[in-house]
Amino acid sequence: MIPHRSRYVALHFADKARHDRMVALVERMLELSKQKHDVAAAFRPPREGVRLKADATDLDGEIAATDAEIDNLVYELYGISDEERGIIEGSQADARQPPR
Repeated sequence: MIPHRSRYVALHFADKARHDRMVALVERMLELSKQKHDVAAAFRPPREGVRLKADATDLDGEIAATDAEIDNLVYELYGISDEERGIIEGSQADARQPPR
């Protein structure tokens, strides 16, 4: 077996696993967003079978957790260090702050 070829195969499987994980996370995010939309629509007027307002907070938590998993996967994919991650996340937090 050619050594460089075995490294390629290992990388290919790792990339496939990352790809599959990213696809699963994005599909999860889309489903959560749909559910959140359904919760908002449920109040105009309430419909049976739709998650209630109390579940909206749970959805927000699930969305935040899924978003964090996607972020972690992207940081891993691009080899972002903890220091670089702090800079990225700090700049994102600054952008969300209302102007003074």
